Formats: sequence, structure tokens, C-alpha cells
Amino acid sequence: MRPARRPSWPPRFDVWAVRHAGRCAGHAEIKPSPEPWPDGHEPAYAPAPDGQGRGLGREPAVALTAYGHDTLGPAEVHATVDAGNAPSLSLLVRLGYTCVRDIAEDGDGTRHLTHRRR
Repeated sequence: MRPARRPSWPPRFDVWAVRHAGRCAGHAEIKPSPEPWPDGHEPAYAPAPDGQGRGLGREPAVALTAYGHDTLGPAEVHATVDAGNAPSLSLLVRLGYTCVRDIAEDGDGTRHLTHRRR
């Protein structure tokens, strides 16, 4: 993954293009949490619609977690995931994230997970 910045907006965080088989397969980013309760950075990765379900989330999730700890420096990296998004929740748990709490919202709600530096 290589960070790409758009010159038309101030660079508040890096955004990476996720490429697979020579084409753009989605994007990844790690940004300050928009909510005050995680108090840190959150990774976000989204495969393109034709890339979903093909295992393209693991590499960005690993890279974003490492970037959060190694480059940004926090002891914890947070993730907020729709509670109904079983594939993403399963991936994050396999990477060592633990569930901190469930946040009741419309729909399935949101699950707050945290990865602590080892």
C-alpha cells in the first residue's frame, strides 16, 4: 500500500489505495477517531464492491494496525464496526483486537474493539 493525498483538501490523514491484480481493489486509512470515547486512531478499510468476500481486508488491517502503533505511537488502536459485519469482526479478533463494548444504535449497533501494543 502506498499513501495517496488529494491536493484539494488539507491532509489530515493518509489514504492508501489497495491494489490487487493490477487494479484498484479498495481503500484503507487510519484517522483520528471522530468520537471522543475511543480517544485515539481508527483504521478503516473498504474493498471495492467486486472485491468483497475475497480476503482483501486482512493485509490492509494488519498494515493499518502496525502503522497506528509504530508511526502514530498510541498504545491502543481502536476500531468501530457495525455489529452485523461478521467478516470484519472476525478478522479483527484474529488480529488480536478485543471487544471493549457494544454501542446501541439504530440497526445492529456498533462494536468497539481495541488492539493493544504487544
